[in-house]
This record gives sequence, structure tokens and C-alpha cells, in this order.
Amino acid sequence: MSSMFHHHYSFEHVAIRILVALSFAFILFLISGGWLW
Repeated sequence: MSSMFHHHYSFEHVAIRILVALSFAFILFLISGGWLW
């Protein structure tokens, strides 16, 4: 049970970090790329 809970928690934590990082990077890319061009 402990292993499953840890795995589930880790998966959600990693997924959230990836989504936030991609969103932040994508917004910065649009701002720097779109506005400069």
C-alpha cells in the first residue's frame, strides 16, 4: 500500500511540474518570439 501511494503521489507531482514547466516555457516563448517578430 505504501509503495502504491508513493508511486501515485510521485506521478501526480511530476505530471503537475511538467505541465507547469511546459506552460511557463510556452508562454515565455510566445512573448519573446511573437513580440520580437
